[in-house]
Amino acid sequence: MNPRQKIYLILSIVFVVVLIVVFAVIMPLINNIKTLSQMLIDEQINIKTSLEEQKQSSGLMNQYQEIEPTLVKFKESLLDPAAALSFIIALENMAEKTNNNYNIQVASRSQEPSADFPFLAFQISLWGNFSNLMKFLSLLENMPYWVEISQVQIQLISSSVFASQKGSVNLSVNDIATNLTIKVYIQK
Repeated sequence: MNPRQKIYLILSIVFVVVLIVVFAVIMPLINNIKTLSQMLIDEQINIKTSLEEQKQSSGLMNQYQEIEPTLVKFKESLLDPAAALSFIIALENMAEKTNNNYNIQVASRSQEPSADFPFLAFQISLWGNFSNLMKFLSLLENMPYWVEISQVQIQLISSSVFASQKGSVNLSVNDIATNLTIKVYIQK
């Protein structure tokens, strides 16, 4: 073998060894680096997402803490269904306190169990003067419960109504008859 062939042979062997090293060692390392790099990028995205979610949840917690006192007041403004009788007694006391003759009846109860705000409806009939009606409505409005007046009918007392209510306290021909339908919202 001549020296030229030896050089070519050595160069060929070196070239093959370099190719083997490149493809057997360096290429797997580069692929491993790419995989690790992608995993690192994914993990950074997860950390950013977690931080954003944490900021949002702390923001929601702050908002909840801001509205919590209002929420407590709202829950307290809902009538406990077991206290419905005491509510009716309070209505009767208000009517007596304002010198109105009255008749109070439970009209209905919300029937939908999925209703966001269940309620009890009452039909209240009052007989008295306009000033006493306004006093009653003011007391009704200032009750600690969430009360909605859904219907109001006011008319002068006719002579037939006056005759049927004769003997009632503080009733005259110029007084008014008022029919109210109210809803008081109750706890679930």
